[in-house]
Formats: sequence, structure tokens, C-alpha cells
Amino acid sequence: MKKLCAILTVALLFVAAVVFACFDDDPFSNLNNVATTVVGGHGSATDVEFPGDQYLHPLPPAESLNSYANVVETSFPLTLEVAFSGFVDEQGEQVTEPITRMCVLYYSTAGKWTILHDIRNPKYTVIYPADERRALFGRYTIPSSLGFSPGQYISVMLYFATANYENFDLDTVLASSAKTPIPSTAIALVPTGNIKPY
Repeated sequence: MKKLCAILTVALLFVAAVVFACFDDDPFSNLNNVATTVVGGHGSATDVEFPGDQYLHPLPPAESLNSYANVVETSFPLTLEVAFSGFVDEQGEQVTEPITRMCVLYYSTAGKWTILHDIRNPKYTVIYPADERRALFGRYTIPSSLGFSPGQYISVMLYFATANYENFDLDTVLASSAKTPIPSTAIALVPTGNIKPY
């Protein structure tokens, strides 16, 4: 009888593992991930991936006048996987200057642009091909919904600069009261209300 119970227990564990494997998401699969390319100044491009079960979210009529690069429904905390192309000079050559500053900005509930992460003179590689995205701003880049309620839009922008080049004018954005101060540059994150780290 003990042998039969042991066999049944092992079989039950095996069946449970198979069922779990069938329903669990493959963490290395990019099939459900939303990727967005944001074109910036001086020939730059920033590719941002939103891992997990996020999907493209349609713009409601009230937001249709704003120009987002993408609208993504998500839960928090959220890790942004990013690839930055670097800059191109006036002759079309890749700029070799190091990245001296990179920031994550968001449009706060107070109606102003705020720097969430400000990294000066990063000691790691910042420029990657679009298909080699990394958590350039660290794990759980956006730790929470930042005071926004489910269904509201959190406008987010990523800033990169060298000594002589930047993907947009940071001072202009920080002084702006618009959710999308530069067309097709901000990404809108729509909180779902769920807490599921990505």
C-alpha cells in the first residue's frame, strides 16, 4: 500500500508539473511583449520593450489630440528593457562621445514633468542594437503607478545625452505643461490596478 501511495504521489506531482508548464508563460518568449521605437534628435532611436502580458491600448477620444509613441496597459513595478542607438553627426557618422546623462521622466499628477531616474556618466555600455534590449535604468524602472489610478495615462519619456548631442531638449520638456511635449516621443502607461512585477 505504501508503494502504491508513493507511485500515485509521484504521478500526481508529474501531472501537476506538466499542467503548470502548459499554462505558465515562457519567460524567454517575446511573443506577447510590446516593443516601441521612439525616434529622437541627431539620428537617435530608443527601442523600449514592455515584458509580460501588456498589450497595445487604444486611445480614448479625450486623449486623441495627444501624440504618443505608444499606449501600453501594464501593472507595476515595471522594468523597461531599452536599447539606445546612439547619435549620428552631420556627416552621417556614428558619434563616439560617451553617454554623459540618461533619465526617465514622467508627467506627474501635479501636471509637470519630473525626473524619476537621473544617471550621470554611466559606467556601463548604453548603446545597443534594437534587438539587444537591457534594463538600462535598472530592475523595476517604474516602481509603482506613481499616484495614477487604473485607466489613467502616465506619460513617460527616456532622455539620453553626450557632451554635444541629446535626443530631445531636456530643459524644454521639464518646462512644458503638456503630456506630450514632443509628438510621438512620450509613451503612455495605463495602470491596470494589479500588482505583478515585470
